[in-house]
Amino acid sequence: MDHTSPTYMLANLTHLHSEQLLQGLNLLRQHHELCDIILRVGDVKIHAHKVVLASVSPYFKAMFTGNLSEKENSEVEFQCIDETALQAIVEYAYTGTVFISQDTVESLLPAANLLQIKLVLKECCAFLESQLDPGNCIGISRFAETYGCRDLYLAATKYICQ
Repeated sequence: MDHTSPTYMLANLTHLHSEQLLQGLNLLRQHHELCDIILRVGDVKIHAHKVVLASVSPYFKAMFTGNLSEKENSEVEFQCIDETALQAIVEYAYTGTVFISQDTVESLLPAANLLQIKLVLKECCAFLESQLDPGNCIGISRFAETYGCRDLYLAATKYICQ
């Protein structure tokens, strides 16, 4: 019996590689190393890497690759986003996790909507849907309508009609 050993092996380390990559990029960000953009909200400065932000947000991708001045700038100021929400979104870009609570969702959802971060937006809507009760269903319905969260709007409207 001729038993030959393979001359090559393709190791699928995708999950481990992805985890290591995110951790490495996050450490670089936390130490302000190789960062090429500062996001500023008031006096708060958030250091980041354009490529990381552009990879999770079509908004940032357009900002950093289009013919906008931000493409060349090293600092971008935001006036219509809450600083805590922007910090949470940057943290999400580097870790894949986001903290959503009753205290954060009202600023996080509009920021995720503006920056076109669909997964965070979806989780914010799911959180609000799980919080529906007789005291907040009308407010959540209006909030969902304002930000174009169709499924949340329908769920809140259905809750109102019950």
